[in-house]
Amino acid sequence: MQIIRFCSKWCNKCKIFSDKKLLGYDTDVDIDLPSYKKTIIKYQISIIPTFLALADNGRIKGKLSNPDDLEEYFKWKDKVTQK
Repeated sequence: MQIIRFCSKWCNKCKIFSDKKLLGYDTDVDIDLPSYKKTIIKYQISIIPTFLALADNGRIKGKLSNPDDLEEYFKWKDKVTQK
């Protein structure tokens, strides 16, 4: 499984969720980079920060948009990693 964080450098809330090691996500996708436009459209990302959990086969296991705090993120992460 892979967890992707969709974010932007200008987003203050994204900075709260920027510690990749603490949060245990795999990849950052900067929504402002043109190279990620197809990925953003494919996964229908319209709010940042958004976390996307993908199974090994590429299917979406879970999506969390604009979490209120780290606690909400960790609850979501626990839920999607146990499936």
